Amino acid sequence: MDTENYHEGHRQRLKNQFFKTRGIGMPDHQILEILLMYAIPRKDVNVLAHKLIKRFGSLPNLFNASREDLLMVDGVGQNTATMLMAMFSFADRASLRTNFPSDTIRFKTPKQVGAYALHLCRSEHLENAYLICVNSRMEVIMSDIISLGNTASVTFNPRRIFEMAFAYHASGIFLAHNHPTGYVIPSPEDEDLALQLLVLGQDLNVRVHDNLVVGYQAVCSLSSQNVFLYKGYEIAETMTLETYKNRFDEYQRHTVNKLS
Repeated sequence: MDTENYHEGHRQRLKNQFFKTRGIGMPDHQILEILLMYAIPRKDVNVLAHKLIKRFGSLPNLFNASREDLLMVDGVGQNTATMLMAMFSFADRASLRTNFPSDTIRFKTPKQVGAYALHLCRSEHLENAYLICVNSRMEVIMSDIISLGNTASVTFNPRRIFEMAFAYHASGIFLAHNHPTGYVIPSPEDEDLALQLLVLGQDLNVRVHDNLVVGYQAVCSLSSQNVFLYKGYEIAETMTLETYKNRFDEYQRHTVNKLS
């Protein structure tokens, strides 16, 4: 059998199936295989597609993989890693646009703020902190990482936060940091910091709108004591922090009972 012709025929069949169904009903590895065809045009990428899914466990995990993690997979080179990360970033940005149709990011609702914080923190594997500066029209004029943490904590520098707010002439700010565990229950330190920044903001005439804890498809607002659950960037459910804590406690008890 002519191996090259066989692979070409397989690729064309996959493309035809994709054009016919727009990917609906096709397994994850086949969609991934189609992407890989364009990064590695002259090799069979079926095995690599399966290998990537197996290595990262799911598409969301692959979606959030770092360049270093991708390059550790045999068969993934610089071009493939770049293409995958760019494609995932493009898809993520397109999804975010459902909340912000124009180029200007303007917050009108708390769920939009949560969606934007989720977008910023989506690929973080360590606990890191972001500052979001807004003007009086609640338009984002700057958002950037302000502190790098580790797997368990991140340290905020209040002085640097407000220096950056002044540098960008911000009328208000949002703080966001992620919990690598995926759960968004704020720690006592998170709550103390939120209060400290609120007081400092009042003294310095910079409104601290909110302090957000970001997890897996969930965002906790410390100002409202609400938790927003998302599907993609669309709100799926809103609950009080107390309700979220109760659900978390129930989940932990259920997990312990299963293991015992």
